[in-house]
Amino acid sequence: MKGKENVLSEVDLMMTVYNLRRLMSIFSADELKSKLKELAFDFLKIFRLNQAVLATFFVQKEMKVREGRQKIMPLQTVLMKNKRYF
Repeated sequence: MKGKENVLSEVDLMMTVYNLRRLMSIFSADELKSKLKELAFDFLKIFRLNQAVLATFFVQKEMKVREGRQKIMPLQTVLMKNKRYF
């Protein structure tokens, strides 16, 4: 591969593989799978929380456009209306 970006991508991939092999030597395959699943679940919770916060921003912006004035909904109200995020 040529170019700085391509070489950096290749190095990043090698480092990821190296770190996964290190983890495989520390944990058994089943333990590693369960820990990675937990990590994925935690990332999903963080993603959904960020999604709820962004939804708050867009709901406020939409209300502002509709009503011609700024009406700010408290974050708790938006989160209660958007329970699907949790």
